[in-house]
Amino acid sequence: MAANLNFTVESYNDFRHPKNISGFYGISLSYFNTTDGNATTPGWLDYWDQPSKNALRLSVMSVYSNKPVERGDAAISACGADWNCSYPISFTGPGYQCSEIASGVGSNDSVLQLIGAPFDTSSLAPAGINIYRAVVDNGDYINPQLPTDNLGAFKTEPKLWIGYTVDSNQPLPSHSPFASRWKTIKTPKIFVCDHYGTQYSVMVNYSEGHQSIAVINRTFLNPIIDTSLAQLPNGTLDPSTIEPTSNYILPTKDVPRHKIAAAYHSLGHRFRAWLRGTIELEQTWPLTRSDVSETRLAGQKIYWPIPDLQDQIQSLYEDLLFSLRSDPHLIIGTNTTVPCMKSRQVNLFQYHSRALWLEYAIVIPVALIFAGVGFAAMLENRVVSGTSFSRILVTTRNPALDRLSVGACLGGDPFPAELMQAKFRFGVLDDIDADYSLQRDEMLQGGGPVAHCAFGTEAQTSQIVKERRYAGLRGIGLKKKTD
Repeated sequence: MAANLNFTVESYNDFRHPKNISGFYGISLSYFNTTDGNATTPGWLDYWDQPSKNALRLSVMSVYSNKPVERGDAAISACGADWNCSYPISFTGPGYQCSEIASGVGSNDSVLQLIGAPFDTSSLAPAGINIYRAVVDNGDYINPQLPTDNLGAFKTEPKLWIGYTVDSNQPLPSHSPFASRWKTIKTPKIFVCDHYGTQYSVMVNYSEGHQSIAVINRTFLNPIIDTSLAQLPNGTLDPSTIEPTSNYILPTKDVPRHKIAAAYHSLGHRFRAWLRGTIELEQTWPLTRSDVSETRLAGQKIYWPIPDLQDQIQSLYEDLLFSLRSDPHLIIGTNTTVPCMKSRQVNLFQYHSRALWLEYAIVIPVALIFAGVGFAAMLENRVVSGTSFSRILVTTRNPALDRLSVGACLGGDPFPAELMQAKFRFGVLDDIDADYSLQRDEMLQGGGPVAHCAFGTEAQTSQIVKERRYAGLRGIGLKKKTD
């Protein structure tokens, strides 16, 4: 089952009777005001107040993480443990359709004036001081609402009027009228976005537990509210006059449609909060008056808007939209059965018997030869030992070396030259009475002297002789000589 979205559920949601989702209250994307909490007074109605806290939280998380929010167990739930998978989903939700209107100084000024754009390229660098400017609230839903016949009506969805400047980093010609202020060529751009109901086809992929979402197709269906602002005689927009009034979405006439519009409006309301404002560059540093500087839409190094701002605004809004899948308490969340492609990486080994036996045929005899050499050495030496620390300690113990290394026992510099040039070998210590504190009964076995082997100087040690008695052997493997 794949997590999906179904905004239709918002149409019939009633906050008085919350939906139960796994023991939790189902949460809408919107909070509502009401004229009657008991819903008994004739003519009562519920109308939009603000986005819900869940919508606010997901908006902040998706913007600051630069990706859609995902549930912690999403990969295991969708793919199973240790599996990667990908699957398609489709749903209808809100989206912004954007189109560029102007590119370059003075570009399409007449068109901008004709459609009532709130600004033109003269306010953007290089002619103006703004490197980013967004007017996103014209005609917005008034809160609090006035008790009129249109109480709670959605009259329009504000357009996103976005202007920004792209720095080409190419030298500005000396004859340019902007050469006294700027050093590189700068191109102002303006685009506008409308809020639409949108059909999405999306591919969700989980790889090593990480989610990625790619939009395969988006089809813009119709404006959420098909109205527009009237224009004043000077050509500017008049937010107080929105036409046609017949297209208003009222909470009294079409409640299901009003509640879906409320859900879409909540997401747009939260998104527009990140965009509104300006970034100015009048001095050598940018002056930001917009939360867009907190998003990936502005470069975090220099605070200039990113060059592909138009596409990324749509993408950032879709990050918020896809993040809704991560909250199991939202009433629009649903599970859908979809085809799923699963895969995982495993280590596989293929053995070739001929090569395997050929290698073993070489290695096994060589190993047996070395084992035989080791066994012969054991018979020759007539003693078996080990490499534990205590064995090495007693084997190398020699008080004469202790005296020789006084002052340099930790190997620190400067290291004594005479000690560096001294030659050592492993052999029989010639003088054990004066320096080595062996007990008498350990030094004599069978009535004869017992030699001690250790590392020492060439003058102090002699050759190890076969059949001689050495300390620690206690006669093991020794042949007793008889006259």
